[in-house]
Amino acid sequence: MGLNYTASQGLEKMAGEAVREKKRGQAPKRRLLGRSIGPKGKGKRSIGRKRLSATKPVTAVIVAMNHEKSIAGVLKEVRRLPLKETIVIINGSSDRTFKKARKNSDGIIVSLPEPLTMEQIRLLGARLARTDRLVILHSDLPVTAETLAAVTAVSESPNIAAPTGEILDNSLLSVNEAVTNTSIIIPTYNGKELLAGCIRSIREHTGVPHQIIVVDNGSTDGTAEFCLQEKVLLISLPQNEGYPRACNLGMKAADGKNLLLLNNDVVVTKNWLDRLLACLQSDAKTGIVGPMTNYATGKQKVPSVPYRGLEGMQRFAEQWNHPDPRRWLQVNRIVGLCFLMRRTVVETIGWLDERFSPGYYEDDDYCHRARLAGYRVMLAGDVFVHHYGSRSFGRGNSRKRLLLKKNRRKFIGKWGFDPLLLRRRRGRPIV
Repeated sequence: MGLNYTASQGLEKMAGEAVREKKRGQAPKRRLLGRSIGPKGKGKRSIGRKRLSATKPVTAVIVAMNHEKSIAGVLKEVRRLPLKETIVIINGSSDRTFKKARKNSDGIIVSLPEPLTMEQIRLLGARLARTDRLVILHSDLPVTAETLAAVTAVSESPNIAAPTGEILDNSLLSVNEAVTNTSIIIPTYNGKELLAGCIRSIREHTGVPHQIIVVDNGSTDGTAEFCLQEKVLLISLPQNEGYPRACNLGMKAADGKNLLLLNNDVVVTKNWLDRLLACLQSDAKTGIVGPMTNYATGKQKVPSVPYRGLEGMQRFAEQWNHPDPRRWLQVNRIVGLCFLMRRTVVETIGWLDERFSPGYYEDDDYCHRARLAGYRVMLAGDVFVHHYGSRSFGRGNSRKRLLLKKNRRKFIGKWGFDPLLLRRRRGRPIV
């Protein structure tokens, strides 16, 4: 069902040959996609080289350790499998394996700073996949005709074991138990220097347990190589798929009890996360929290800041970030530059709406959805972070204006009111 008639005939023929060889006492030939290979690597072609098609979409998750030599060959063979997409998970950061994978794959590549168990990798692959069905392959094992048969079969029946991989059904997997306090997700695109400053500030000023996840939207400025050196969890995309998509992938890979979306052009400050978490955890109905900053729209903006450089900013923030719940304020929306939320919010209302890609108004939309679900959106007035501002789209340029106008229309079409009202009516629901 999953293959065309000609390819199915080829598989049946190959299977029959293997049975006959076994009966004759011969060692079965190792059959790779597109050819039958004998003991000395010679043999006849048994399946055409054309890409085949399956009845239902399947995602291949390729698990690699430090097999930079084998990963390229496996990825070339996998291209002819009837797949919707491929995801490469490098189980333990490796520069050479990553470069080989990025060169030979047009899919998602994940580099893990620390190795995970196979069960954790299966869960991670299921979270990131666009499809409901997965096949797990290993880069140090050959892609054989049996793999092709198994990938085909999974379009009809999940959880079929294959000689070179395992078939899984995404819907059977549940979210892994959170193992860290907060996962910090940083989408980025060609902003290596800003990203470096952001990560440096996180490591210097964050005292609570946390996980850093960088989602690289196809950067060409060495961002991926920097992330590998920094030993952060890296999700590398082949091209720029927009801010909402990057955030969603980062959240799907996150282990934290709380999730924090952070722009790459933000510099955090002393006690920033402690204070944000204090506000979030003050009430079970509080779902989303954001800080004050120098560059934002709405009530989050500090009208005038006295500092000029980052050293002055940190001194200003140290005085600002004194615990004071009286400075917390319930609001309609929080700007996505620093966006802390409970995991239960995501489990209740879902992911960011990718119709707003490449960006703007996805944060307004998410806050509105959270409020409709009964959560409070809070501004932690006792937290200050520095925001360089609009580095992805530019300040006041024509592209930014067009995106704002376009996505504002999308928001109105979705909800039936102007999102600018969210910035004017403090704390009152708009339906």
